[in-house]
Amino acid sequence: PSREISIIEWVNLQTCDVEQRNRIEKLRGYEYKSDLFNEEKSKLPYVTISGAFSVRNNDSIISYSAILCFDYDYQDNSENSLDEVIAKIINDPYVLIAFKSPSEKGIKFFAPTLSSITEHRKIYDYLLYYFQNKYNLKLDRTQGNLSQACYLSFDDDLRINYECEPFLFVEDRIPASPKQQTSILRENKIKDAIGFAVYILTNRLNEEFFEGNRNNYIFKLSTIANRLGIAKE
Repeated sequence: PSREISIIEWVNLQTCDVEQRNRIEKLRGYEYKSDLFNEEKSKLPYVTISGAFSVRNNDSIISYSAILCFDYDYQDNSENSLDEVIAKIINDPYVLIAFKSPSEKGIKFFAPTLSSITEHRKIYDYLLYYFQNKYNLKLDRTQGNLSQACYLSFDDDLRINYECEPFLFVEDRIPASPKQQTSILRENKIKDAIGFAVYILTNRLNEEFFEGNRNNYIFKLSTIANRLGIAKE
């Protein structure tokens, strides 16, 4: 890796950079997966979406972004066009960006999370299952590798979901058994779902409400409450 770039700079490269557009147009002019195509693709710049690395391997991570990249290949999903799939997934609350791949035969999309690096694979697999089942897609699980490279593409119709919210994984913190839930409610004299959400946030996620953590606390509380069935509206 040569340098770190912001997500804004990355978007500009994907949508406005003339040199990058020329690279992708040249690539798409070759027969897909031919020797010339593969050679040209290998020259493309890439980013490691999930973090910054001193060397591109999982053990050399410097900082974790908590952004996950998912890969959709049209060859494995011929029922819908790429544009149709993008139109669906970009409205998902956990999808931030969706765009066509360098070959224009697939889609990449990003999902920001509130996970830690130790939860990376678990959260990736959970969201992979979520997206596949919700939208009837087949996605490439290998993209969940922490140091996975994502080649820069060029898509001036790249879509951004400005209503996107980071995914917070709380399912393993909420007791699945009704018996366990009832026991917690009784022992802690909890009377409603909001009280239960506060309990989960405080005792299972170790979050506290204090100056400087107010927005983070409220966001996580509302996320847990929503998972417990309380509507956001």
